Amino acid sequence: MIVRIVALLSLLVPLAAAQTASQPGEDARPNIVILLSDDLRWDYLGVAGHPFLETPELDRLAREGACFENAVVVTPLCSPSRATLLTGMGIATHRIGRNGGEFPRRISNLAERLKAAGYTTALLGKTGFTDQPKGFDYLVDFLSPQDGGRGDTYNRAVLTAGDRKIKTDGFSTDALAALAVEHLGEVQRPFFLVLSVKNPHVPYTPPARHSRLYNDAEITLPESYRDPVGDLPGLIRHHRDDKAPLFVSMPLQKQYRALERAPSRKPPGPRLIRKYVKMIPSIDDALATLRKGLEEQGHWDNTVMIFTSDNGILLGEKGIFGKELLYEPSIRVPLLIRDPRGRAGLKIPGPVLNLDLAPTCLAYAGLTPPPEMTGRDLRPLLRGQAKTVREDCLLVSGYAPHLRRPAMMGVRGERFKYIRYLRGGLEEELFDLQSDPGERRDLSDDPAAAATLEKMRARLDELAKEDGLPGEWLEPFPF
Repeated sequence: MIVRIVALLSLLVPLAAAQTASQPGEDARPNIVILLSDDLRWDYLGVAGHPFLETPELDRLAREGACFENAVVVTPLCSPSRATLLTGMGIATHRIGRNGGEFPRRISNLAERLKAAGYTTALLGKTGFTDQPKGFDYLVDFLSPQDGGRGDTYNRAVLTAGDRKIKTDGFSTDALAALAVEHLGEVQRPFFLVLSVKNPHVPYTPPARHSRLYNDAEITLPESYRDPVGDLPGLIRHHRDDKAPLFVSMPLQKQYRALERAPSRKPPGPRLIRKYVKMIPSIDDALATLRKGLEEQGHWDNTVMIFTSDNGILLGEKGIFGKELLYEPSIRVPLLIRDPRGRAGLKIPGPVLNLDLAPTCLAYAGLTPPPEMTGRDLRPLLRGQAKTVREDCLLVSGYAPHLRRPAMMGVRGERFKYIRYLRGGLEEELFDLQSDPGERRDLSDDPAAAATLEKMRARLDELAKEDGLPGEWLEPFPF
């Protein structure tokens, strides 16, 4: 079936006549492949020390390249994060603050810039927008205006760049990985590919081969699950009480409620986490498919391989399930980069951002990132030439389109994190990530932390000004 689909797509997207890249061996620039997962938090990998989850291919990628231990997304929500990845800009510039919406066409994205430089470009999988980003020679998209690219993970209908619908057979991640390899076998290099898989986003329906995985593994809710609700900021208390968890994600809430109704003596929270975990090994399988295909095609040793996620997810921390809040499980994502010309086995502790990926890809292509891309080139870290590219970063989330401002902003440094809540009145949180990695003790009212709090307040204002954020974004506003 996969072969038939690829044959059909080759008629819809006739690349052969349009390719202008050099013949293999004539262009020393590396190929660039991004494997992008959906809602995967940083600590749910074997290489991150998960107690039972096995991800051998991803662990191998880390051994052969670099594992970024503090990779952060500046806006922890699917569409804003994907817009940042493809533009190298934050929401103050691309203005995609919520899920869905049209891709910002006034901005030249990464694919357009690489295509203009002679790369063949492709995107397969979820985009997260109501239209298809420009610049991709080959595009297979989950997009449908009715469900925003959500829906089941099996037998998915997909759109091609010509808006022609086809249907993939079986588990979507397996089908997309196979399509990607088939496509790369037909293109000239250098090439840029984004394989954007859906998992582990809800619905948690893993491939049949993984349906019984980890059934006996012990899964417990985080220690902070039952922390006092009264200690939470008003913006969060406004949406939850001490009798039930808060669901930031509606699809996640539906999945949880279904588990509540299902006959079982076990509580729904751990069962939800178990279903989430079962969605991850097929990401590892997709990487194995890519690696094997690229090796057989002779591309692997000239391919920069990047693995990351659009955002993380809270799985019961502080009694919350979902993303978008600025707590660590929501903003931190895995980031593994294998540069065949770089050093192997690196563990990089300094903070890096999804903002950094676009300028890094352009730099690999021999291009100078434009000044509006505020991220940093990560190649010095990968080559052991630098230990860090920044000390802190600005976080912006909870954007309300009708109000044209975010609900919260923050600054995350290597040790301290400061969050300023704006919707529903001004509130603040300050955490020492070194002594309190679970963010269970807010220091904003601690006299001993007053100087640090004032410093972080000033730093947020400074970073907001540097990024050109509107002044009203820093002002509190009602619900």
